[in-house]
Amino acid sequence: MVAGCTNLNPILQNGPKGPDPAAIIRDNGAPRFLECYLEYFIKKQSTIDPNRKNAHEPKNILAWFEKYHAVYAEHNIQPADVYNFDETGFRIGIGRDQWIITCDPNRQVYLASSTNRELVLVCETISDNGTVLPPIIIVPGAIHQEVWYMAASIPDKYLIIPSESGYNNDDLTLKWIAHCERLSSEQQAGAYRLVLLNGFRSHCTKQFIIYCDPHKSIVFSLPPHSYHLLQSLNFVLFQPFKH
Repeated sequence: MVAGCTNLNPILQNGPKGPDPAAIIRDNGAPRFLECYLEYFIKKQSTIDPNRKNAHEPKNILAWFEKYHAVYAEHNIQPADVYNFDETGFRIGIGRDQWIITCDPNRQVYLASSTNRELVLVCETISDNGTVLPPIIIVPGAIHQEVWYMAASIPDKYLIIPSESGYNNDDLTLKWIAHCERLSSEQQAGAYRLVLLNGFRSHCTKQFIIYCDPHKSIVFSLPPHSYHLLQSLNFVLFQPFKH
């Protein structure tokens, strides 16, 4: 039942005839319907990429979880050895809208927005038991700059890497997996580690797999186009932090 449903009246009038007159939907038909049937609600639809929408198919998600549990059981993976990886970019100097307290409710208030379009990429790796490995921070630039380290107190074992393009690539991905392997080995509980990540091409290169195999790190990708649905770090960790 949506706004504009009075357009259905001609269809009702030309429908099958019965002993009673055909119903007429009036302009307030939808609100009255919702008042009578409290189990229905109004929700605003949001647009989404068709590939992402199709990824919501339950049978495909179920098949992925069945394969995941099979690999988990086959290699006797321990919860402490399951690592979920995610990365996101933060625009430098860009914040969200703010709430303020004012004496004039009719006055328009504005917050200056930076025109900076540079991104700082943050790569987080968290295990199934809640252990957080020191992150990797990818900063746009060709070389390390002293000002990056003078302006903030950076904890030990954080890995900061300059990137001329400002984005991740095959070489930086290899540095990330080596960083994670070195730190996760200090607390490894079983023989194998399971690494959950997206299907980014740098996670599927021959060099990446060759590095993971001897270190007994099993790479397990999320289903295609399902990142927004199954990647918990995306909407549990990064989304609130961005806001």
